[in-house]
Amino acid sequence: MKGLLVKDLIKALEVKYGKSSQKLLKHLDVDYLVSRYLFTGFSGGERKRMELYLTVLQKPKLALLDEPDSGVDVDTLRKISQTINDLVSSGVSVILREN
Repeated sequence: MKGLLVKDLIKALEVKYGKSSQKLLKHLDVDYLVSRYLFTGFSGGERKRMELYLTVLQKPKLALLDEPDSGVDVDTLRKISQTINDLVSSGVSVILREN
């Protein structure tokens, strides 16, 4: 067994938390990863962006993010920062762990 496809996890989260955001998938540039197995062969940046996307999908009151900007390029850093700022603006408490 290879594991879980990203799109299957997204479908399961949609059942529990509501429809996913195609706009956010594109903004974080992870839309092309949905047909892959979860985190199999993901680069560091792909993994960080997908983790953030999956966190946002769960509509948390508190988001614990472990080094969300570690090992990402400047463009990805902007996208991640904007998404985190959007979370905070929507009332989500965010705790970041940085080294």
